[in-house]
Amino acid sequence: MNLYRCIVEDSIIGKIRNVVVFEKKDGIFFASGGDDTIVRVWDTLTGTVSETLEGHTDQITVFAVTPNSRFLATGSRDRIIKIWDVSALFDKTEGN
Repeated sequence: MNLYRCIVEDSIIGKIRNVVVFEKKDGIFFASGGDDTIVRVWDTLTGTVSETLEGHTDQITVFAVTPNSRFLATGSRDRIIKIWDVSALFDKTEGN
């Protein structure tokens, strides 16, 4: 838990509302979001943001991830639920 706290405190300005952890074949990642309306996907090995997902227009208040870690759902005060195919993000970075 200290690793996550360190990454978030050192790298983001603004209030984080939610964090969800998920596992891919390359490691453990987590997504965070909050007041700035941007979803950030973090690589826990490097401590860096590997992707940013934009599309909400208000504070992100809820996250969920499917058991196979393929889809990430986010809900916002903009009254929209977005479904992100995070497996496509990793396939793109792996060159598949």
